[in-house]
Amino acid sequence: MEIAFVNNKKITDKEFRAELYQLLKSLDKKEPSIDVQTKALNNLIDANLLLEETGKYDYTIDEQIALQQFHYLKKGYETEMDFNKDLRKYSITTEKLLENIRNNLLIKKFIETNFSNKNKLDEARLHGYYKRNLNHFRTSDEVRIHHLLISHKCSDSRKIVKTVQKKIKDGEDFHQLIAEFSNCPSVQNNGDLGYIQRGQFIPQLEKIVFNSKIGEIVGPIETEFGFHFVMVINKKSAGIPKYDDIKESLKEQLEKIAAEIELLNFIRDRRREATIRIYEDRLQDCLKE
Repeated sequence: MEIAFVNNKKITDKEFRAELYQLLKSLDKKEPSIDVQTKALNNLIDANLLLEETGKYDYTIDEQIALQQFHYLKKGYETEMDFNKDLRKYSITTEKLLENIRNNLLIKKFIETNFSNKNKLDEARLHGYYKRNLNHFRTSDEVRIHHLLISHKCSDSRKIVKTVQKKIKDGEDFHQLIAEFSNCPSVQNNGDLGYIQRGQFIPQLEKIVFNSKIGEIVGPIETEFGFHFVMVINKKSAGIPKYDDIKESLKEQLEKIAAEIELLNFIRDRRREATIRIYEDRLQDCLKE
């Protein structure tokens, strides 16, 4: 059943459910609110407009990356049966889910090629921004950590905790343990949660982490999310960082914002030029199924 058209391309109820499913997973939500439903439909409209643009280029994607993303989604479930049950709930086939992942990778390549490297800031503008916004850069105490989480959702979580404890005691590489055992999304980045300011972390962990030494592994610490093991990588004291210490990250951040604004303007212009029809009654029927 078609719930919308973007130019001559139809958006079906199955495509909508697939997008809704992936959006809920990314937001870690169980049920779709009105805002999430609206975002899912807008995502599909924008994706179709951007896919039209990718057709003008000879892009290829790495199938291995698509499969990795697919398996990462599956890893969020205790069993394959639970994964398949969730797919059936949203009337999604694994083939459709993989197609969505591939399309998203094509769109990502288009965006990286056409928007990510066009807004270069020169040194004078960058330094001027820093001087005008000094208080914006003021930080609290910060700590950078690498994180291993054993979720309460694992039926044998306490057994896994003991295994990890023993392996740490025996001197096994912490990052290998993260790759093997962690249920935290940061597993995709070696468990790196980046720098966390005091007051922004899980209360049960914060005091322990900020009082730990660099290189020290602490845990297991139990919270509502599961059992945490943490390695302290670095610490920073409160204050305003020097320009030379942050100019590269600041440049990257401001150029990224400029690229995002340019992309939003591009999509807005494509929407103005496009013929978009949404069948609200069919959309509501789709959500009731």
